[in-house]
Amino acid sequence: VELDLDLAWQVMKDGLEGYRRSKLWRDFATQAMNIKILFTNRTAELDLNNSVWREMKDVLESYSRDNNWWRFADQAMNLKILFPNRTAKLDLNDSAWQNMKDQLEDDRQINDWQNFMFQARALKVLCLDRIAELDLNNLAWQGMKDELESNRRDNDWQSFAVRAMCLKILAADEVKVTDQGLEIIMRKEDFKVEKKPRPERRQF
Repeated sequence: VELDLDLAWQVMKDGLEGYRRSKLWRDFATQAMNIKILFTNRTAELDLNNSVWREMKDVLESYSRDNNWWRFADQAMNLKILFPNRTAKLDLNDSAWQNMKDQLEDDRQINDWQNFMFQARALKVLCLDRIAELDLNNLAWQGMKDELESNRRDNDWQSFAVRAMCLKILAADEVKVTDQGLEIIMRKEDFKVEKKPRPERRQF
């Protein structure tokens, strides 16, 4: 299947401009982040200026004030990917980390694996060196994979794609935020097959 990337770019860019005009800065951040990852060579065309940064940062701070740590994590992840050189200005201190992690644990307790995977994905992008604290055990993985399989059974391919990307980020050995977007480094499988010794041939 041949994809019309020019059409995809235009549709996504038009959606972004619609969010800008409507001042829907959370939706703008998500859309801009997706576009940056998909079209790394066209990021400059998104016009991510200082005014846009301030608007999206204000949204982030409002989530902090409202103790909405699910949306805080998502917005912080978007901003880190869009403005990697301004990560320090997101104020991701120990208190914010603990609140975001508490939200993750709340989702775990009620088996809300959809929100759990989104929150875990955001926390891994924000603080890769603390991924062990997220306790992604077998139960969590099974719950998240069940969500993915539910999308597959329902032919909900849009949700499937989003959740599959979440799981890929969580399964990755390393996730790097770069000027080009997000670099996902997967574990290299060892495909070497151990050669079994040939049985000894005896002549009688």
